[in-house]
Amino acid sequence: MAGFALSCLLTLPPWPMYRHNPLKWLPVQESGTEDKKPAERKLKRHTKN
Repeated sequence: MAGFALSCLLTLPPWPMYRHNPLKWLPVQESGTEDKKPAERKLKRHTKN
């Protein structure tokens, strides 16, 4: 229980040492699959060997 409390104390608050080099996330990219109809998608069929 003490280890859990210590790890929460170290990781949950927004400490300045963790915010020194923030991660830069990529912007959301639209894949374009929502506007395709299911019939237009190519279905992969597995062949038996």
